[in-house]
Amino acid sequence: LNIMRPSMMETGLESVAYNLNRKNSDLLFFEFGKTYHSSEANKYTEQQHLSLYLTGNTTAANWKHKGEKADFYFIKGVVDKISKLLGVTVNVFMSAGADKLSGAVIAKVKNDVIAELGGISKKTLANFDIKQPVFYADINWDKLLELSKKQQIAFTEIPKYPAVYRDLAIVIDKSI
Repeated sequence: LNIMRPSMMETGLESVAYNLNRKNSDLLFFEFGKTYHSSEANKYTEQQHLSLYLTGNTTAANWKHKGEKADFYFIKGVVDKISKLLGVTVNVFMSAGADKLSGAVIAKVKNDVIAELGGISKKTLANFDIKQPVFYADINWDKLLELSKKQQIAFTEIPKYPAVYRDLAIVIDKSI
């Protein structure tokens, strides 16, 4: 699956299933790699992709709050934030049909599709013996970087000297 793969979904779902079988049910995974597509005989294209996998709770439960369940809007926000960090604004999120995704949505910048996201279908999850919902986003990294080259990205230099935290030390008599 990691050589000449057309999709990164399956390799990530193997990792999700591995962790779920070991009682790690709250997962936020990413995978960066290449996919290969054939448009005609003996002609292949290679693309860099960033895939995100999300299942279980996005935040841990504590005394003040219940854990927040993973949902489509969380992964949509992550895709939107990644694109904004690169200086690219997603102007359209529109629904699309996909075989392995339920409620699939594509993220577009002008006419370029930069990401496909949604919940993984129950049929696909059943192939990996996964019983809880998994949300998935596939970002076309090459396309996103191509669009970000047109943007001016600014940065602030890291300070040369670390922050100084002062504490107070006082010498007092032992009897006090």
